[in-house]
Amino acid sequence: MAVLSLGTQINDHYDTGKYNPQYYTKSLRNLRRENPDRYKDFKRYRKETSRLEKNRPDPWALIENQDRREKAVIEYREKVDRLSLAFCCSVAFNKPLKFFLEENGPRWFEPFFHLVMASQVIDDYVGRRGDLAFNRPSFYTMLSSPQEAKTQKDEPTLKKRRRMIDLFIEYLKKSKNNCPSYMAPIRSAVVVGMATYPPVADLIKSFPFPIPRQIILPIMSRRDILNE
Repeated sequence: MAVLSLGTQINDHYDTGKYNPQYYTKSLRNLRRENPDRYKDFKRYRKETSRLEKNRPDPWALIENQDRREKAVIEYREKVDRLSLAFCCSVAFNKPLKFFLEENGPRWFEPFFHLVMASQVIDDYVGRRGDLAFNRPSFYTMLSSPQEAKTQKDEPTLKKRRRMIDLFIEYLKKSKNNCPSYMAPIRSAVVVGMATYPPVADLIKSFPFPIPRQIILPIMSRRDILNE
């Protein structure tokens, strides 16, 4: 859906400083003409995303107080992911954005949000080099040292892995609260993803020679391949 690609453009802009202004402007005009209500929701999503990203925490600014550091990054991560999920759901189910953000919303939304956060832990581990390179707050960079950011050499120590696994388990447990039974397959898929995706991604990145993108793309995203 074109409106979701607009959201992707915004995320790329704040995460890597790259986006396609011509495509963005054209798509925005089309959305405003064809679906005024969705355009209004997108403007709210863009405004709130901009506020969160412009105030994103520096993962190394609070290094002397690890508890505050983790709290700041986790709060940022949860707010951004909740907003993004709400917007995606509003498009997918043709509902106003406020239905997922301000009203009670469907019973499955909160458990689904926590499954998204569990998946975010996986994504932050796999994409750690890009987060280090662009100084992005993530579940990995909140555990890393300034030296890692300076040298751009990631060091996924056992201590960091354990903390990220603890976060994953915590979100997984939260996803079970008031969770409809039909979401069990999604939870199982997230668990399988945690068990398989990080080691496979690490294996691919450890190869001493470049692997053709057409082979890797079904497994890893373009940004993870390029460490963006």
